[in-house]
Amino acid sequence: MKAMKSKWLALFLAVIMTFTLLPSVVFAAGADTGVAKIGDQTYNSVAEAITAAGSNATTIELTQNVSEDVTIPQGANITLYIPEGITLTNKAGHTITNNGTLTVTGAGTVDNVTHAKGALVNYGTAILEGATFTRSAEASTSTTSSGGNSWYVIDNHGTMTITGTANVVNNGYFSSLIRNIGTADAASSLTVSGNATLRQDNFIALKNDDYGNVAVTGGTITSNEQAIQNWSQASISGGALNGQVITWSYEGFASATEISGNAVVNGNVVAVNYDGGTSIPSVTIKGGTITGEISKATYNNGLQPAAPDAASSSIVVSGGTFSNAVDSNFFADNFYLHQNPDGSYSVHEHNMVMKYDSENHWYECSVCGEKADISAHTFGEWNITKEATATEAGSREKVCSVCGYQVVEEIPATGDASSAPTEEMTNGTTTTDTDVNSANPQTGDNSYVFLGIALLCLSGAGLAGTVIFRKKYSK
Repeated sequence: MKAMKSKWLALFLAVIMTFTLLPSVVFAAGADTGVAKIGDQTYNSVAEAITAAGSNATTIELTQNVSEDVTIPQGANITLYIPEGITLTNKAGHTITNNGTLTVTGAGTVDNVTHAKGALVNYGTAILEGATFTRSAEASTSTTSSGGNSWYVIDNHGTMTITGTANVVNNGYFSSLIRNIGTADAASSLTVSGNATLRQDNFIALKNDDYGNVAVTGGTITSNEQAIQNWSQASISGGALNGQVITWSYEGFASATEISGNAVVNGNVVAVNYDGGTSIPSVTIKGGTITGEISKATYNNGLQPAAPDAASSSIVVSGGTFSNAVDSNFFADNFYLHQNPDGSYSVHEHNMVMKYDSENHWYECSVCGEKADISAHTFGEWNITKEATATEAGSREKVCSVCGYQVVEEIPATGDASSAPTEEMTNGTTTTDTDVNSANPQTGDNSYVFLGIALLCLSGAGLAGTVIFRKKYSK
């Protein structure tokens, strides 16, 4: 009997010991199944980790797939690291709502599966350096049908940079991939740079809405519809945009898009006045490469082409390379189109230099060689630059009063005084320059003829005198 009681007592103590150890086992399992961690400390929710971080700059790493609506409070500074293969999915609201400072890194995924909710809604400062943002349950089928589940993947009301290897992608037909929208008191700012990828094939990829500022310096933005739909201010200085870039305006909201640098637009660039109002869209192209057409349009149940000189919008081109010729109405003052050897077109400012030949003068662009204002020279009177002499030729010139081209002619020697001797004294006797070193009179000189006659007469007189003297003496 005592033995039986001892067995039951031992069994009872074993059961008590088992229940005593059970909380420790459960706690250990809980530690292993935490969804997030800061350093070595694990947490059962992202919210718990954010609360633990407080206002300190903190990196939170997701350790497994988690379904949670995450909110970053104002004043928090969180880096959310989502490793490859890990997905953060919403429960009912936006997947991430940021009111503080948020940096997202890693190669994991931020997903949203609820109608009218996004993967990220930002009111603070967000820097997306990695991860893929998407809406995997997107159900829209056209621009008029949401399919009961559609919205922006990212909705930015604050300051956001999408850079590094961040990837924003959706397969929507009804909602833009990204909306950037501010208020009259606080404009929003969105920058796309690095190797970031934004892609939505069937509808707008990036919608820059009222009071939004967009800067594209790198990355790739792709859409079969509009890569960028700009209703406010957009600067595109880099990156590749595969799709149309359309700038829209309506009354009270003028818009402006500038394309420059090494940006590549593989699509049309269009300026659209939506309601025919006085607030016009403005497109300025200072550089980059554009493979599509450049045009103006209005809107009336679809885009309606507008004349290149229509005042409903403004397009000014002062640089860039184009696959298609650009209408001259779009050129900035003193800028002209030039076709390059490869068949593409470029726009440059004419640097006109005056040139001439023996017949005409003209202006020629030192960049492209285009000629303008070809006309014949306009000469003034001859101007003698050297008088001709009896023995030396002279010269004269005339100058075109437009280009300065000179024509120089020789004036022949006159020859008028070539036979007039120049007198000089030689040994006290006045001689001519023809007497020097010469005892022979020059043929055709009359002075020597008269001298010969005189000497002949004197000789004859002397001979006659001698004869007479002899006869007289002999008598």
